[in-house]
Amino acid sequence: MEYKVTKDLELRERVRRVKEMLRLSMDGITAQRLRNLGYKLVFGVTYPRLKELSAKIEPDYELAMNLWNLHQRETMILATIIMHPIDESVIPYLIKDTFNEEIAEYLSRNLLTRISNPWSIIESTYEGEYFDYIRYSLASRLLLSGSDSESVTSLIAESQTKTQQLNERQISSIASLLKRAYPIHKLQVESALETISHQPDAKSKWLTEEVKTYIEFTS
Repeated sequence: MEYKVTKDLELRERVRRVKEMLRLSMDGITAQRLRNLGYKLVFGVTYPRLKELSAKIEPDYELAMNLWNLHQRETMILATIIMHPIDESVIPYLIKDTFNEEIAEYLSRNLLTRISNPWSIIESTYEGEYFDYIRYSLASRLLLSGSDSESVTSLIAESQTKTQQLNERQISSIASLLKRAYPIHKLQVESALETISHQPDAKSKWLTEEVKTYIEFTS
C-alpha cells in the first residue's frame, strides 16, 4: 500500500499514516542501538530513508508540531524536515525541548537554517541543555553553505571555555565549527586551539588533535 500524507486528511489520520510509514521501514537492530538516547520510541529508520519518506508528506506546520511532540526519534526528525511554514515564535520551545545531540543536529540542519535570520539564534539567550550544541552546529552549517557572520568570531572565542562545560559528545559541534571556520578565520581558530591545547582534560586534548589533524590534511 502506498502511503501519502496530505493536508486534506484529518490531523489524527495524518499522524497515523506517518507512523505506519515508519513502522513499515523500521530496523530493529538500529532501533536497539539508539534506545538509550531518551526517546519514547525508536523505529530505527535511517536518515536517508526518512528523507525519502518526507517526500511523501505534504509540508505542514501543524502536522510537524504534532510529530515533534510525540518525542519519538523518527517523528521528531521528520518534523524538522516537513515544518513549513515555520512559525519562528515556536523556535525557543523547540530548542528547550531538545534532549540529545542527534535531535540538536537535525534541528539545526533541517529547520533552523531555513528561518529568515538563522545567525540571530547564535546571539540569542534561549534556554535549553543543548542550546550551545545547536549554536555551534548551526554556525557550522551556515559556514558550509557560504554564509558568514561576526557571530562566528564570538563562537570561536567562547570555545576556549565551552570545552570545559560541554560533555564529550557535545564538543563535537565545537570541533565542526572550528574546522569550517579555519579557512576564513584562521588566526582566531589558531589562537583558540592554542589556549584549548593547554587545558589538561581529555576532552580538550581530543578537540585540539581532531581540529589540527583536519587542518593538516585539508590545507
